[in-house]
Amino acid sequence: MPRRERPAETRRSEHWIRVAVNEFTGSLNASVCKLFCWDESDRIEWLSPIESDQYAEYYDQEFIDRLRVAELSVPLHKFWPKGGPRWDGLARNESGKLLLVEAKAYIEEAIDYRTRADRGALASSA
Repeated sequence: MPRRERPAETRRSEHWIRVAVNEFTGSLNASVCKLFCWDESDRIEWLSPIESDQYAEYYDQEFIDRLRVAELSVPLHKFWPKGGPRWDGLARNESGKLLLVEAKAYIEEAIDYRTRADRGALASSA
């Protein structure tokens, strides 16, 4: 299922995105609006990770549905691998702008030394 409930206790980036979204929503929203030059009166609604939803992470078609995206010009399965990223945060504002967040608390979280690619992967994707 493309929705994954998360444990109540977490660490690192998962912990900090929860704190920001659930406990410091106003400050987070003001920072997001400033960063993206959005009108601060255009309310941001956080859809994940929220306490009332068991801090669930969403992926595959479910993250599109959670963001209430009516239709994609290209179906997700045509360009996105199944089981792709579990988004750490999802939000939308009243104007329909979307936020997909991949939280990183420190640089090592941004590096994944594992890969499933092999020498023929690039050739077979062409």
